Amino acid sequence: MKYLEWNSLIGEYFFNPSNAGKEVLLYITKKEISELGIKNFGFASEAQSWDDYCKAIKSGFPEIYSKTTFIDKFLVVSNKWKYYEKVVFESNNKYDLKIEGASIYSPNLKVVYPFYLGFLVSLVVPLTDNVNSFRANAFFPPLDSFLVSNKIVTANNKTKSIADIDWVWNNLENWSKALYKTDLGYFTERHLGNPNWLYVGKPYSQCLLSPRNIRDIPNIFWAAGIAPFSIITESHFLRIINLYSESKAGFDNRIKNILKDEDNLLKKVIVDIVKREYENWKGYVIEYDERESNGKPKSGWVYGTLISAFTLNREDEIFTHFYYLHSLNDFPEELNLGGHDIKNLDSSFSSPINIPFNQELNLTDDQNKWRASATKNEITLYSSGSYFGLPSSNFVETDKISRQSTMYLLCAGSKKQVVEEWGSTFAKGDFNPVNYDNIPLGFTLYKFRNPVQSHPTEEILKITTKKKVELRGGIKLGNREYLKNMLPSIYIEGADGTEKIYFEFKNENRVYLLKNLVVPEEFIIPTSVVCNQQFLIKDENGILDNCGLGYQITDIDFNPLDILDENLTKRDRFGEICEGDKIEFVIGSNTHYNNWQRQLACIPDFYSNTYIRAPFKNNLSEYKLERGNLVLQILSSKRNLHYEEFSEILDCIEDNSRLWELSRFQQSPKYIKQTSISLYDYLGFLDYDYSLNKISINRPQFAIIPSKSSLRGILIGARSKSFIDDLQDCCIKYSVNLEIIPQESQLDVCYLPDLIRLIPADCNNSTEAWMKLNTIASIMNIEFRTIEKPYRQPQIMQFGLQDFSETVDGYKQHLLQYKNVEKANYEWARKVFDINALKFVKDDNPIDKTLSLQEYYVQYQYSYILWLDNKSYEVDRNWGKFLFLSEKKKHVIFYNERTKELAVPKYIQLPRLFAESIILLSGQAPYFKNITIDKCELIYQFHQNVPKIFAENLFKKFNQQMEFNNDL
Repeated sequence: MKYLEWNSLIGEYFFNPSNAGKEVLLYITKKEISELGIKNFGFASEAQSWDDYCKAIKSGFPEIYSKTTFIDKFLVVSNKWKYYEKVVFESNNKYDLKIEGASIYSPNLKVVYPFYLGFLVSLVVPLTDNVNSFRANAFFPPLDSFLVSNKIVTANNKTKSIADIDWVWNNLENWSKALYKTDLGYFTERHLGNPNWLYVGKPYSQCLLSPRNIRDIPNIFWAAGIAPFSIITESHFLRIINLYSESKAGFDNRIKNILKDEDNLLKKVIVDIVKREYENWKGYVIEYDERESNGKPKSGWVYGTLISAFTLNREDEIFTHFYYLHSLNDFPEELNLGGHDIKNLDSSFSSPINIPFNQELNLTDDQNKWRASATKNEITLYSSGSYFGLPSSNFVETDKISRQSTMYLLCAGSKKQVVEEWGSTFAKGDFNPVNYDNIPLGFTLYKFRNPVQSHPTEEILKITTKKKVELRGGIKLGNREYLKNMLPSIYIEGADGTEKIYFEFKNENRVYLLKNLVVPEEFIIPTSVVCNQQFLIKDENGILDNCGLGYQITDIDFNPLDILDENLTKRDRFGEICEGDKIEFVIGSNTHYNNWQRQLACIPDFYSNTYIRAPFKNNLSEYKLERGNLVLQILSSKRNLHYEEFSEILDCIEDNSRLWELSRFQQSPKYIKQTSISLYDYLGFLDYDYSLNKISINRPQFAIIPSKSSLRGILIGARSKSFIDDLQDCCIKYSVNLEIIPQESQLDVCYLPDLIRLIPADCNNSTEAWMKLNTIASIMNIEFRTIEKPYRQPQIMQFGLQDFSETVDGYKQHLLQYKNVEKANYEWARKVFDINALKFVKDDNPIDKTLSLQEYYVQYQYSYILWLDNKSYEVDRNWGKFLFLSEKKKHVIFYNERTKELAVPKYIQLPRLFAESIILLSGQAPYFKNITIDKCELIYQFHQNVPKIFAENLFKKFNQQMEFNNDL
């Protein structure tokens, strides 16, 4: 392969959209380069791949073959880049430029990577593979040995200096930050400041820590008892690295030697990397079994932070302390830490926990694998709860001093003198002790505002004068790209009150932001902001530290033609992903098979024999872009996403609406989100595959629902407000009543979209009615499927989904034949299905291998294992439950013939194709109520508008005894 082909491959390895906004370290090994060649160029072995890479470095680029030294070869490609860098960006990537037949563009991302990347990593590989210690005078011997042994240069051409190519480090930083705006990740040139390290320190700084070292850094924090978001000094960081880095993160001898050497400037690089990982750490800790080739997880905990907080009763002069549990991970149900039941307040904070001030707190919940501890500092800062979206009357622990808001400071007696020395620099009345009852023994509370200067020695009392932009909240579409529907707020760290913040667009137009009157460092984007244009964030009265990065507010109007079937998952009779070119399958909500004539048995329930002509009302309700309707518009804009993104969208909207906090039924966000995504799936809006962590939005589509009067249809799939507004106008033109019906109020916390129901008016029969819907569908690019035999009529999609689906006996045979697995038993992540409670519960007993069903949950990923006759099988979570019930001969489904409601236990969802077929009979999510079965009170979900024939078919397919109960 030619050098540029290898260069592009290495460029994509480091700089790609998955690293957007993240720092990139050029750590790579000989083995990883070889594997890249095998995967992308088809080499038969690592040796063959590596040999080709070395040949490319030696002679795979014009003019480098004649050069004798490595640096001379390096200069050829880097100087060529100086010319092409300008050409590429002046041409705006319009031309497919080539050098000796090799495109300068990477094959997948169509990015032109700096030509010198392939050479640059050649400085790093000798260090990642061979060096046991890093010293300024030990850089060139391993480099020369590497170059000679791989026949890149001869033994007579040793490398004496890398000064001539030193400029490329800065060039790479500029390329990643200024030109690509960190959209592919960013590189940082590290200056170490010592003449001995002037040049060689830069390659060393890239390969100090391996990806595995970095992966395991959270284990250092766990061992040291440091919760996320704690306030930690640099000296403390260095101390815990020395104590735990070897045993918990696998740091090797060369790193230990650097940390012990007081004069080694690489020590700061290591500390910076650890601090960076800490700042990004959400508290999830995974231990890996290194005996496994792929490093399987063997245990997992979540580490939450106990945030100190207090209120002041000024009338009685009483200080009341409590804690919040804070975590960016969803709280589990029934979380109990140290005997305290933890209730959810919002997406990241618990309700107040009444515990006195105690910096030695370390609470655990062994059942849920959660741990939480408090910050241990002699000085603790507090700001108004408004900064955290909490009540403003609460003062909450923080690590930043506001130059504008009133704050409090709690200090131990050992720090009282230095704190009061700092207090003496304030203007009169701006720094005062607070002498209230119940202030922690041995501590003093101070109230202050308008700080004048930083404390000379106490790190936590340093004032940030360098102003920096931070965007908080909002819905991200990409790196620094936000959706107009949910705008972020602009936070200026270090703001002093003189700021006039504005967006500057390319045409030099300005949009000024509004200051938040409660949080003065926060600025609010006006809803009239210009969309779909890049802008810079600037301060009219000063310089912002990172104001060179471009941002964009995007307003994406939904277009049905943007939704492509190719992005949806094809499913077989089990609801599993189809392999190969199967003729019969389900995609989205539609069944592709040849048995549609069998739907005739259902016709009487969908098309009434006594059709009642519906009058046109023309009193259309307003479609409000809020809550679930807003969620669906955002999902429609994204089209394809992962569950974590769905979770973040719900968190963002919940932060504004506070439905979880106000709900009568306090449930964990984790459970709410899992219920919500399932209902979005079964209501026909999207396709969610939990095994692949993939969400794909369905195209807009009309579905006919059962009706004993006028014909009725519902709208499923993607939508936006403008789309519904246009649909309303179209319905007026063709005399179709469009109803906007909220989902069950019990499910408000799930943020479900309104039901859009359509009833054609002024029609004489069902045929005339559905033909009206067909006309509107054609105009609006809405899918509406029909069958032609025995005569033309709409497909009853609910029938197709149910008829196509397999029986529970068929699923068992499929399981026995294809799904036998041997998975590690992660006891820390396991729950067992309880036949009486009809849900998964914690159970530390040995697994019943004759018959039992297990659930495992690790990092947003669920998996399910059924044990049957001493063999384990990987199962779908819903099929697995019904197969388990079938084996136990446990009957749990009921039907009310009077109300046409089907009752299923709350925690036993129907398999996906069945669930969708039943829920789409009404377009309404099931409601819940308690019923007593066999003297046990259980929660059941009630599906509405279910004809008897659908209920009968369902019971048969699941080996469930037909249970009629008109008193439910």
